[in-house]
Amino acid sequence: MTLPKNSNPAAQAAFEAAVKAQCAHFTNSFDAGDTDGLVDGYYTDTPVMIGPDMPVVIGRPAIKDVFKGMRGSGIVKLKIEPVHCTVDADLGYEIGRATLTIKQGDSNVVQPARYIITWRNTSDGWRAETDFFAMGEI
Repeated sequence: MTLPKNSNPAAQAAFEAAVKAQCAHFTNSFDAGDTDGLVDGYYTDTPVMIGPDMPVVIGRPAIKDVFKGMRGSGIVKLKIEPVHCTVDADLGYEIGRATLTIKQGDSNVVQPARYIITWRNTSDGWRAETDFFAMGEI
């Protein structure tokens, strides 16, 4: 995927490194069942989530409930990885792919998904402010 990037290579590289670290935090926290740590360390104080077949979700407590529901529905692993990132000052965005591993009976089913995140640079570092995801390949 070829999309524009920031004309400041140092800012772009720092943003990409921060996003990759946040993706690792997200994946590790979800896989460990730590939905509180996932949301508190990944999202801003007032995040918004939009996903398939669900109402718009606003705020950390509601997003925690979404991830608890995902785990309760049999999603045992959720890996996210950036495909494209760009940044301008304190705002950036990421387009990425996700892989959900869902326990069904005695086996696991792998389901692809795609997402776009709007990032804001806060006093706690880069945090996801809006999170939109859909099922299927990117």
